[in-house]
Amino acid sequence: MSVSSFSIAVADGVFRADPSALPTETVLPGLKLGLVMSGRFGLTVDGGRDLDIAGPAICLLVAEQAFETRHGMTAQDGVRYVTIALDPASRDDLLGSDAERLGAGSGAPGIHQARAGRTACALALQIATCPFSGGIGRAWRAAKGLELVATVAAGFLETDGRGARLTSRDLERLREAYHILKAAPADAPTLPVLARRVGMNVRKLTDGFRRQFGTSIADFVAEERLQLAYRLISTGEMGVAEAAYRVGYSPNHLSTAFRRRFGISPGRLR
Repeated sequence: MSVSSFSIAVADGVFRADPSALPTETVLPGLKLGLVMSGRFGLTVDGGRDLDIAGPAICLLVAEQAFETRHGMTAQDGVRYVTIALDPASRDDLLGSDAERLGAGSGAPGIHQARAGRTACALALQIATCPFSGGIGRAWRAAKGLELVATVAAGFLETDGRGARLTSRDLERLREAYHILKAAPADAPTLPVLARRVGMNVRKLTDGFRRQFGTSIADFVAEERLQLAYRLISTGEMGVAEAAYRVGYSPNHLSTAFRRRFGISPGRLR
């Protein structure tokens, strides 16, 4: 393959924001890869889809049109990150048909999330600690950035444990499962029921969910329940016992899980 020219933007740093604020960002057409090395934040994309990204983690966005995202910080200590951006022409020239498989040309943004593996983390660290300056430094970071894009894209497109690829229809089904669980975590269906509702078998659902969203279904539901309990108690809408039953816990179970997750007892929020 011959590539005459391409445009790539590589950035790294530590992002800090007021946890109560929701800073917005316009994601330009093309491909944007964000690797969170440490820290945690919420990301709302695609007209309301909420992602919970805790480092080390990857978020890959592929789009034909610019769209808005909102960032919600959950900690004061900041998020250490590396980002890579390619414009549409560079993305398509470099990735070819693989860009379509990642969501290019589909109208809606292609959104991919997963835990960052060792290779991806090592490449991000090399970018963040580039040993060169000037033009050589820019060339180094661009080369490592392209290697990171290729590594991450290959990970999302690779076969799962049974040798079957996650097709665009599979990704739609996984997103459907995500929204079912997100909408009513206290009434989350069992895995067999959820699998039947979205038209997948349990193995592909559980494996695909972890690959796509970077967490197991059980951990995702537990986190959503605790976040809901936090909101209900902190706003004064419900007391601890009422909130516990609302999210599917007993009061004692909620207190234990809440303290483990947030470092305080739920009663201290009131």
